[in-house]
Order: sequence, then structure tokens, then C-alpha cells
Amino acid sequence: MKNRMLLLVGVVVVGVLLARMMIFQVRFDEVAVKTTFGHADNSSVKTKNGAYFRWPPPIQKVTKYSTLNQLLEGEPEEVSTRDSHVVIVKTFLVWKIDEPLLFMQKVGSVENARTRLSPMVRDSRSVFSKYDFEAMVNADSSKVKLDQMEDELKRQIVDAVSKDKMGLSVHRVGIRRILVPETVTGKVFERMKQERERLAESAKASGEAEARSTTAKASQIREQILAFAERFAGAIRLEGDAEAAQYLTQFKEDPELATFLRWTEALERMLKHRTTFVLSTEQVLSPNHLLGAHEHALGEMGANPSSNADLDGGQRP
Repeated sequence: MKNRMLLLVGVVVVGVLLARMMIFQVRFDEVAVKTTFGHADNSSVKTKNGAYFRWPPPIQKVTKYSTLNQLLEGEPEEVSTRDSHVVIVKTFLVWKIDEPLLFMQKVGSVENARTRLSPMVRDSRSVFSKYDFEAMVNADSSKVKLDQMEDELKRQIVDAVSKDKMGLSVHRVGIRRILVPETVTGKVFERMKQERERLAESAKASGEAEARSTTAKASQIREQILAFAERFAGAIRLEGDAEAAQYLTQFKEDPELATFLRWTEALERMLKHRTTFVLSTEQVLSPNHLLGAHEHALGEMGANPSSNADLDGGQRP
């Protein structure tokens, strides 16, 4: 009985070992290439996740690769711009295995791919020599051309990868960081200061021009309003003169009444303080007497403006 148990346990262990050696698992984020005595074809590539059968080594061997994007970061290096400035640039590369069989035959492993891609990334930095320094560092965002630089970097690396036929594709090439050496930092700050001052002067000039334009428009509108007011006032004066002409015709029939009314209006305008008049009938009807009374009243008001004055010099009829 004991020997049977030992035999059963041994069979189970051997079965587990054989299953482990002859069955392999492919996850959803993996692709596997199964080689037979070192040879493989398109049917040897397993892209769907699940369990697959294989003969144990050295008959068949399985190589797995990740289907996820791979990141390669370059080392910071100094590059020269077109206007002879020196900057330190750090770039990165995102790539992915597209053809597992070709990748295994041409490259072999992810580490080998990194080794072959690094010089391509380093060589592509010659793109920066086509641009001026202000296209990399500038207070005006419209003059920065980092996106255009990244496109040219990617195009150059894609061409190099296509020539080598490595079984991988480049998804993105980007600029991680741009550093300015300490020797040129002061010059950069001075240039940025001058650029800001130029923008401030431009904004000031624009504001002054707009202010002059607004002032000119306001003056023009003011002149138009004054001209309209003058025309309107002239029309009113003409209308008043026409109406006054009618009354003048009537006043010619009785000149004394007209003179009396004029003196009455004059007194109302000249005497601002409250004044009591004590006049005789002759004084009321005679403009000469009325003028004398008016002068006498003004004299007394000059001595005591708050007092009431009798225009007949204090004599009552």
C-alpha cells in the first residue's frame, strides 16, 4: 500500500513537471514566438492570450515579448543652435514591438533594442542646429517651435529604424528637458528682459495711439454737437426776433408805455435784494423820475444792502 502511494505521488510530480515543460501561458499583454530547433515562421507567433503546447527544450523554445509601449530616455547632451548658442537637451523615445518574429531574428531582446536605438536618438539631435535659440526658450509662446522639432526628430528616427527593419515602430519622440548652461544664463535673462521691455513699449504705443484716436473722435463729436447747438440757437433767435417784431410794431403806437415796461424789466434784473418802492404818480409815469429813484435806491443799498429803500428819498405823497 505504501509503495503504491509513493508511485502515485511520483507520477503526479512527473506529470506536473512535464506539464510545466510542455505547456506555456501567453498573457493579454504578451506575444510569444515558439522556435523548433532554432527555426520559426509566422505560424510560430502566438498573439492571443491562453495556454499552448510545446515540446520540452531543446526541441522547442518559447520567447515572450511585451506588447506594451517601451520608453527609452536619452542622456542629457549639449547641442549647438543655429545662432551658436549651447543648450543641454534631454530627449525620450516611445517604441513598440510590431513584428515579433522579425524582432526576434534581427534584434533578439529588448535590451539589444535599447542599445541599437540609443545612437539613433543621439544622432537625431542634429535637428536642433537648424533652429535659433529663441525657438527653444522664449517669453513669446508663438515663437517656440518645440512641436516642430519633435516632429523632425521622430521623422529622422523612423527613417533609421525603417532602414534597419528591426520589427518595431516608433510612436513618439519628445523633448524631456532643455537646460541653459550657467555661462549663458545671464545673456538669456538679459534677452528676455529686452523682449519684455519691447512688448511693453509696443503695448504703450498701441495704447497711446488708441487714446489719440478716441480723443480725435470725441473732439469731432463735440464740434458736431456745438455746430448743431449753434444752428438750433440761431433758429430760436430768428423765431424770437420774428415774435419781437410784432410787439415792436405795437410799442411804436405807445412809446411811453414801451419805455416804462423796459425800465420795469431793467429794475427786476438789477435789484437782486427785496426792495420796497414808495413812488408818487408822477414818478411812476415819468421814466426820468424813475431813473433818479433807481440811482438813489442803489446808493442806499450800497451803504446797507440788507435794508429796504424808498425811491422818492424818504418823501411820501
